[in-house]
Amino acid sequence: SSILNVLCGRPAARVADQLFATVDPTSRRLHLGQNRFAVITDTVGFVHNLPHTLVAAFHATLEGLSEARLLLLILDGGSPLLFEHYRTTCQVMSEVKADRQPALLVVNKIDQLDGPDRERLTRKLPEARLVSARTGEGIPGLREDIFQRLWTP
Repeated sequence: SSILNVLCGRPAARVADQLFATVDPTSRRLHLGQNRFAVITDTVGFVHNLPHTLVAAFHATLEGLSEARLLLLILDGGSPLLFEHYRTTCQVMSEVKADRQPALLVVNKIDQLDGPDRERLTRKLPEARLVSARTGEGIPGLREDIFQRLWTP
């Protein structure tokens, strides 16, 4: 939610560091420059070992992922379970048949990481765009990555 808010330049989605803070998808128009716009949607986060009854409830929300032109897989860089969360995200993406969609891995909250932790993260996830919604670090590069992925042949 914080990434959606900073990319779109205004508070649009509720931000809270708690499970299921985002239950309903929130969509906003994202201006990428050069008279180019995209619609960005914040969906429910993925939870490891979620009971199947809850998975079924969120399935309808996640079905649209397989139709997206670009997915942003956003991980919490401050979480000690970051790599487990990444595996869970990949698993859920496969379950909802969205694992073949173009995706951009984004690690948020890098302002919470010291130098050695950032280096470790870069080694383990070299494809990830490191950002901080709080400080704005990496956001211009993320915006450019989104533009390039959507409008470069």
